[in-house]
Amino acid sequence: MDSATLKMFLAQQQEAHKEQLLFLQQQQEKLLETILKKIGTQSDHTNTINSLNGRISTFIYNSEDGETFDRWYGRYEDVIKVDGAQLDDASKARFLVTKLDKHEAEQFRNHILPKRPAEVNFDETVAMLRKLFNETKSVTRLRYELLSVKQRTRRPTTPSTTRHATGAQSTLARDPKMQAARVRLPVGVYKAFERDSEGEALFRQVTSDLSIEEREYFSFCFYDKEEGIRHWLYNDKKILKQLKNLPQEFSFEVKFYPTTPTTIVDDHARYYVFLQLRRDILTGRLPATADTHALHGSFVVEMKIMCIKCYFFF
Repeated sequence: MDSATLKMFLAQQQEAHKEQLLFLQQQQEKLLETILKKIGTQSDHTNTINSLNGRISTFIYNSEDGETFDRWYGRYEDVIKVDGAQLDDASKARFLVTKLDKHEAEQFRNHILPKRPAEVNFDETVAMLRKLFNETKSVTRLRYELLSVKQRTRRPTTPSTTRHATGAQSTLARDPKMQAARVRLPVGVYKAFERDSEGEALFRQVTSDLSIEEREYFSFCFYDKEEGIRHWLYNDKKILKQLKNLPQEFSFEVKFYPTTPTTIVDDHARYYVFLQLRRDILTGRLPATADTHALHGSFVVEMKIMCIKCYFFF
């Protein structure tokens, strides 16, 4: 290789090396620009959160003073939506949860189980908080209403209604598959319901009759008197296959006790959970300490005092 060829080869190598360095320099500049943008966005995000956090007070639910979630959220809704407009939906939802006091935050987390707060968007979070913390009645008033609710009076049965019921019962008696289901209600009385092939239809009838909206705590059970065993009825299966020639009598009971009773928003569901709890403690099915019995006794005394006050002032 002569000197001219060698010089040309070295010049080409030097030019290729310069192009490679220029390309790497451009790539580094782009990467640095991306990092700076991300840091700037995070900084703006942090500044927005800090600004909102300093302007919005912690939500503490107090029904006796009328401090509900609607009232609190009404004061800060524009601040969250306008001043926090650059925050994404998930960030606003997380921020809202951080503004709950310790007790309220625990109730919210228990209410959305098995989901986690990060899996609930902003609008759903607001709707659930409104459902949980918009009761304007005091705790004392709620206890009084729970303990003083009486069984609704039954309307007298007219002769025509009696004849119709008698005819329906005779028709049901001729067809065992269409026999009415006899259900023991939480108040201790039995009531006949039209029985469907599956438990879900019967379950809807009973919960509708009891005006229960939060149905997930309840279920049907039936008892094998010979073996003394309680069996839970599966609503998605045929009733006759589960009974196995046992009488068509069911008990409407609480299957799942809530970890925090205050998460039950439905007044009727809360009342029937209370009845089941009282019966389980009285029968010994649910063991209770002496302190728990004393606490329940204080609730009864409180209810009696409320009855006296209501007699004089209402």
